[in-house]
Amino acid sequence: MNCLKCGTSFSEDEVFVIKEDEVEPICDSCDLSGDIYLITYNRDEFAVQAQNRGEALKKWETYVRWMELATPDEEPLVKKVKYFLPSDY
Repeated sequence: MNCLKCGTSFSEDEVFVIKEDEVEPICDSCDLSGDIYLITYNRDEFAVQAQNRGEALKKWETYVRWMELATPDEEPLVKKVKYFLPSDY
């Protein structure tokens, strides 16, 4: 099976790269939309995917408030990253 966008070959057993049964197979790399921003606040780091810095901050703030992880009262450190490898833990 190949990704319809880039042609990367992957096994049908790798179901994590197929989003839904009705949707044509697209690999994780092609499914990314936007850039990755690393947001640091109170020694915690969050990776946020967004189209720009402002959108990343809004997504981050919504998430940390909803999860009750923080009530941001100051601007966090935001850095756009080129490479991002998520951990498995």
